[in-house]
Amino acid sequence: MNTFNHYNNANIIVNNEFIFDPWLYGSLYNNSWYPYGKKTLKKNNLKKIKYCFISHLHQDHWDIDTIKYFPKKTIFIIPKLRVNKIIEIQLKKLNFKNIIYAPINKFIKINNKYSISVVGPLNNQGLETKNIIYRDDEMEIDCGCILKINNDNSHHLFLSDNCPYTVKGFLKDYKKIKINSLFFPFNGYASDYPFCYDNFSTSKKKRILKEKINKLQIRLFRFFKEVKPNLIIPYSSQFTLKNKNEKIFNQVIDKKFLDQKEYCSYFRKKFKIQNISYLTPKLTLHIKKNNYVIKSDNLKNITDFKIKKVKSNFPQLNSNYKVDDLVADLNISINSLKERIKRFKLSINKINQTAFFILIKKTNKIYYINLKELVCEEFKYKKNLIKKKFKNSLILKTDLNIIANILNRKLHMNNCIIGFCLNWERHPNYYNSELDTALNFFHK
Repeated sequence: MNTFNHYNNANIIVNNEFIFDPWLYGSLYNNSWYPYGKKTLKKNNLKKIKYCFISHLHQDHWDIDTIKYFPKKTIFIIPKLRVNKIIEIQLKKLNFKNIIYAPINKFIKINNKYSISVVGPLNNQGLETKNIIYRDDEMEIDCGCILKINNDNSHHLFLSDNCPYTVKGFLKDYKKIKINSLFFPFNGYASDYPFCYDNFSTSKKKRILKEKINKLQIRLFRFFKEVKPNLIIPYSSQFTLKNKNEKIFNQVIDKKFLDQKEYCSYFRKKFKIQNISYLTPKLTLHIKKNNYVIKSDNLKNITDFKIKKVKSNFPQLNSNYKVDDLVADLNISINSLKERIKRFKLSINKINQTAFFILIKKTNKIYYINLKELVCEEFKYKKNLIKKKFKNSLILKTDLNIIANILNRKLHMNNCIIGFCLNWERHPNYYNSELDTALNFFHK
């Protein structure tokens, strides 16, 4: 029998030695995210780790405060994407030297016991776009993996955050493989939409989220129907939010999409399927090929976990930095963005379908980021005139400290979005995917 344990978010440990997407202890995204749940793995157990797979760059999939307890001989496997060089650099700073880059959609042998294949992104553009496609490019980072355990020739699919919005690409690469167990992200909460969009009422946010989650459940069901795994287990996108947006987050979410047991009952009833189950820290999944059993036999390995909230740790600006200094940084960043738009073959015409503004809180200064003329202009009218003057608009509302650090590459826009650290207004509620992608490259 092979054993599987789940402790938090997308973390799975196989046979007490192979860990996937480690995040057990640390606070992330400038101390906005904390582990979910009241139990966790005892740190001593991490001395047994021999192998670690990191699915992608987001902090909740490679927590340094968890990784630091691994033996230095641990072998790390990460997807062969250029952006993942950042992970390698950080691991080497901790004196981890055994790093393997695994190609997309090809099995590589780790040893006589395990082989692994990185599953390419299936979640291109998420649930806000109308067209779902299977892409292969450097801007998509949300990978998963299939672990092959050689002693029983079984295959286990860990999707991580790689929500299967399309089954076409997956079946193209893995149609001949029988999936014995499938671990999947079940709630889609790791996104600040609609929570941080201030022009939506609480009731509207609830409606938007409900529609978003319902679409995800239908796509998950279709994926399961095509892939036909023996067992499906919900995991990932589980976190406790502790920052300025936690109140609205807790008001809007449906808590059954954070609790796997409740979720399994919901999913069985909605889709009339029985091969779904859940894991908690005290439970262990035992699998041998097509046979599996879940036992409550992990109590000796777990301990109590209590959140110790700490203040947000955003980098501090030079004391001489003022709002007027921001204009220079914005103009430099706009020119840098122009080159990145060309490099990544983004459509400037599609980007310019939405007018983009930045509102600096406390000062209430508004800057129009004119990506057509490639200039930054102060918008000297009241905010409510934006939606009258522009057909489509997106307003980023943030502190001077945060936006200045984003522009100077001390923070990353995407991490601030995931951490619910930014607020927005969107008029009307039209999602411009090209602009959304471009904003990830909006810095010097």
